Amino acid sequence: MKKTVLTLFIFLLLLQGARAARAPILGTAGIEATNPRTQALARLVELHLGNILRSNLANPGNSFETINPETLQEQLARFNCLEDTCLLRFAARAGISVLFRGSLDERTDSLELEIRALGAEAPYFGRTVYRYRASIPTKNLRLSTREYSYIFEEHAARFVGEFLRRYQRPVYFRIHDNSPVLDTGEAFRGVFTVYRSTPVGNPILGLKRYCPLGAVTLGSGAPHAQFRLPILDGDFILVGHRDRAAALDEFYYGRKREIVLAPGSLNDSFSMLLFTVPGSLTMPLASPILGYFADRDYMGLALWSLNAPPYLYMEYRGLSRRPRALERERENISRDDIARYRFSLYMLLCGNMALFVDAFAGRYLYLASNYQGVQPYMGNSYTAAYLSLVSGGGGHFYRGSRCWGYLYFHLNNILLYYTLREFSADRVYDPVSGKYIEGDIDRTRGRMFLGAYCVLKSVEIIHSILMRDRLRNGTVEDGGVDIVPFAMHDGGRGLQIGASFIVRL
Repeated sequence: MKKTVLTLFIFLLLLQGARAARAPILGTAGIEATNPRTQALARLVELHLGNILRSNLANPGNSFETINPETLQEQLARFNCLEDTCLLRFAARAGISVLFRGSLDERTDSLELEIRALGAEAPYFGRTVYRYRASIPTKNLRLSTREYSYIFEEHAARFVGEFLRRYQRPVYFRIHDNSPVLDTGEAFRGVFTVYRSTPVGNPILGLKRYCPLGAVTLGSGAPHAQFRLPILDGDFILVGHRDRAAALDEFYYGRKREIVLAPGSLNDSFSMLLFTVPGSLTMPLASPILGYFADRDYMGLALWSLNAPPYLYMEYRGLSRRPRALERERENISRDDIARYRFSLYMLLCGNMALFVDAFAGRYLYLASNYQGVQPYMGNSYTAAYLSLVSGGGGHFYRGSRCWGYLYFHLNNILLYYTLREFSADRVYDPVSGKYIEGDIDRTRGRMFLGAYCVLKSVEIIHSILMRDRLRNGTVEDGGVDIVPFAMHDGGRGLQIGASFIVRL
């Protein structure tokens, strides 16, 4: 009886006002909290989630509708409908397409946020559309209500954006003047698969499955079906929302940049130019000690320990066997000796700047990602372009991308070294004349390497200008598979070695 009263109450809410089309209905069933402090924070998550849904999906002209979250949650709590099974049963009866619910848990150094989108209608029928898990750092950060509000607004926007990338809503056909037309005011273009629902399962729940009928072409007059079966009233197509997700992501990324980064200027880039040589010269000591170790960036320190030593050794070899020193000893000077020396000068004066930037940019981007004030020297496209020009991967380290940074760092250094080598000639000492005789240079190969280096450098600079800064707050677990090895000793069977698989949906 209680569930019937609840269903009738929600139906009254949904039917307020005339509806021209059957738009998907979104409802927020609440964010659960584990203690009084997280209850207040969970309320912030609900507030921002509701605002984003209303302002971006349910405003006039869009194709969704929303239910007042406070009224919905009050009724769900009154009738103790808090489990997923009850929520999905209720949503199927009340005509709600998607229900959002989640939880917020407090750990020692972080907040663990989870938000789920439960689909009740086609094509989900009770399955989870998207599950969002985020770990939000709180240790050694100044987080007031203002910062928490910004953080939870960002995570709510990211959740809605990822939900829209995955969600497909049904758009139904109706028969008008013996012709099928879509029951919506939106216009669609392209080829779509038409589905038809088939009642199955529990008739009380009204659960249905659907089967494909064929393809239909929309956007040029009446629908043109590519199959013989006629389109009937209630048949539907599935429509995605990736374009809307991209627009939402772009808007909130731009908004965060305005909050945490100062407007870029050429003066900042000029300051970086003046600091290039000192930074590059001091990198071997400043980066591991004052950068990674001081900031407890042990991952960065490990990557530096693996990638930097080969080039530091080349610098040492290039300077210790520099051509002038070999001339004093009357030794033959190979093209590798000359190339290593020239490459060492490049690395000392500007090439090491990339790893210097990586050691310190991460700290400022971390502060920006957690809304810890405005970071004046970050997010400048001029600076990113300059760093990419003078040092391989420098602009990408500046943006916060170590993967791209190390890739360009190695490619740049390898191509530059071989370019210098091809334009370097062997010098053989002639004891008769007391002079050095230079060998020949294959300039064709040298031009090939130089051309490849210029192409790489152009691509790197453009890429660093166009790519985004790493400003996202926290760490998001977005599905995937974890493989965990294990070893155990069984008294009867001896040592057992294997692996377990953990699938995150």
